[in-house]
Amino acid sequence: MGTELEGIRLRPFVTPGSIKSYETWKLLEIRGVDEGAVLYYLRGGSSNTTNYDNEYIVYNADHTGYEVDNAGVTRNISPWVLSNPDNPKLTGTYYVNATTTMLLTWDNLRFKNNSLYYDEYYSNAVVGNDFHGQAIRIAK
Repeated sequence: MGTELEGIRLRPFVTPGSIKSYETWKLLEIRGVDEGAVLYYLRGGSSNTTNYDNEYIVYNADHTGYEVDNAGVTRNISPWVLSNPDNPKLTGTYYVNATTTMLLTWDNLRFKNNSLYYDEYYSNAVVGNDFHGQAIRIAK
């Protein structure tokens, strides 16, 4: 069973939530490669390579949003767009600072057990690093 968010089918979708239903998302788990280094985080885990306990992302219905990082710094994500009905993808302009942006991409979006699963990738021009990983977020 599926659901639609702005005409885009998110699959598989087990419960009747959506990005707009739960506007604030915190990390449950992320694993990836950040400029060649392994990155791993599991909420409550003891083998984490980094800490995301206080990080969360907010997507507003007006296509604005922001991330609050673990140190409490807010970075805007605007505008965010959902595209590709066959393989839902969320992209947004992520403001690293007032003058520098990067394209944040969440690809292969899917919902399962009230959780948002996705592949994430970006290139950060400020520190010159690339990231690719898989993540699971839950409502905050």
